[in-house]
Amino acid sequence: MVGEAEVFLPLRGLIHLDDEEKRIRKEVQKLGEELRRIHLKLHNEEFLKKARPEAVEKEKEKARVLTEKSSRMKEGLERIQAWRAEA
Repeated sequence: MVGEAEVFLPLRGLIHLDDEEKRIRKEVQKLGEELRRIHLKLHNEEFLKKARPEAVEKEKEKARVLTEKSSRMKEGLERIQAWRAEA
């Protein structure tokens, strides 16, 4: 795919799982806060009335991208939990 690529590296045994889990949880929380901010904006009638259609679409696109990123981060947490269960 051009423009976007996902690479998976076998990091099991090479990273400290507690630190990685903490980092991912912090990122998921940050993404959630940003998504809440965007959703509030998109549900604000004043914003929708005053904003240019391009600005509204830009916020919708941001929400879509952040949702996808959050989903990938949560999948990473699930992998870490699975690694712990196997150990």
